Amino acid sequence: MKKRWKFAAGIAAILVAVPAAAYVAVVRPNYPPVPVLQAAAPRNQSEADRQDLELLRKLPEVDRSFSDGARERFDLRIEGLLAEVAAAGPAGMDRARFETAITCAVALAGNGHTTVRGVAMGRSLNTLPLRLVWFDDGLYVVSARKALADLLGARVTALGGRTPEDLADAVRPCIGGNDVRARLLSVSLLSSPAALHALGLLPAADAATLAFDLPDGRRIERRIEADPQPAIRAEGEVRWPASDLLPTALPADDGSWRHVLSGADALPLYLQHADRAYWQDTPAPDTLFVELRQIRDMPDDSLEAFLDRVLAEAAERKPKTVIVDLRANTGGDYMLTAAFTRRLPDVLAPDARIRVLTGPDTFSAAISTLARLKHFGGDRVEIVGRPVGDFTVFWGEGGRLTLPHSGLSIRYATAFHDWGRGCGLAQVGSCFWLNYLYGVAGGELSPTVTVPFTFADYRAGRDPDLEAVAAED
Repeated sequence: MKKRWKFAAGIAAILVAVPAAAYVAVVRPNYPPVPVLQAAAPRNQSEADRQDLELLRKLPEVDRSFSDGARERFDLRIEGLLAEVAAAGPAGMDRARFETAITCAVALAGNGHTTVRGVAMGRSLNTLPLRLVWFDDGLYVVSARKALADLLGARVTALGGRTPEDLADAVRPCIGGNDVRARLLSVSLLSSPAALHALGLLPAADAATLAFDLPDGRRIERRIEADPQPAIRAEGEVRWPASDLLPTALPADDGSWRHVLSGADALPLYLQHADRAYWQDTPAPDTLFVELRQIRDMPDDSLEAFLDRVLAEAAERKPKTVIVDLRANTGGDYMLTAAFTRRLPDVLAPDARIRVLTGPDTFSAAISTLARLKHFGGDRVEIVGRPVGDFTVFWGEGGRLTLPHSGLSIRYATAFHDWGRGCGLAQVGSCFWLNYLYGVAGGELSPTVTVPFTFADYRAGRDPDLEAVAAED
């Protein structure tokens, strides 16, 4: 490991003196341009579907996360879909079937950043008028339209006659990345009768029969019709499963919704300030709490300026414990936290501890931030909570390939990241070039203190992770 990082340090020293443009021109391989459709206007839906699939077949030309085996499986899947389109006749495939099939095909890359911006993210097809969240003890209703408010706090025990766990396993091949992320994002597919029907997991596309264990102990079954619109409609709106834990309305909400925590007397720190991407608090005189929900600038305050203020306060107060909460953080630009992660250990007292809270929503640049905190903090850093939502090795950056007729947008990845061991000589042509300047060997990023996340704790307004930190300190 030391030899590897001596090499990386040498590369970094060279790159500091070389303009980024020169590095990109010399070291970065010449990526092929994003494929474009070159075909006559389709005469019918079947021809439009075929053209979209022929363009999609070229995805591995720009997405570098596909292994050779994954490329072969992807090409075979496209061949199968082309045959299905031909058999469907001029009308083409069912729209939900077409989208879910493409979603599952793209997931063959096995990469969490290689995704279809659609039903697996709650951005297309229909959706049940409920918001469901996975806890360690099951799938629960945390929000619902007013007419279904009696289901708040209920545990879903069956959907279409199958357990949620069984359905989550069934849709697993349609979600790239690690198992933690797949379970997290399965909620979007489980919440869409159209998607489950297209996957052969539900008899109807417009409704589903669910079984519930209610908070009062009763067990009921109810057929619920889906909203025809997806959960997310605005282009710029961000909604991840962690967003549903917040008892606030979403921008796309129409009509009256109720939340299981509506009217709560007090909320734990991680559920406060729902309108902020980052903020800080002092839960105890010797503790500094820093919430980072996104690694992006807010309109009224840059993230780097905010973190500079955090560092200044930490340097002045010398807290015994600094808690950095990344549990709801799906990423962004890790360069915005680079200075903070390097400087934080230096401004604290030598015996101060850094506790980093993680969970399934911790993804992409949040993992980079975690790795840097651990690298620079060393033994003073402890990871508390649940495993992160991706591997420490993944492909990121990249762009989007849009299928012209269906409008489906596929995120592709071009740059390699290794936040466990770091980038070495073998990855010079593939590793994200900034990682040779700012990347680190974070080592094992699993929680050193694993804390269950149960619905009972959530409903009671408790934060077991913070309680675990207090117990450790």
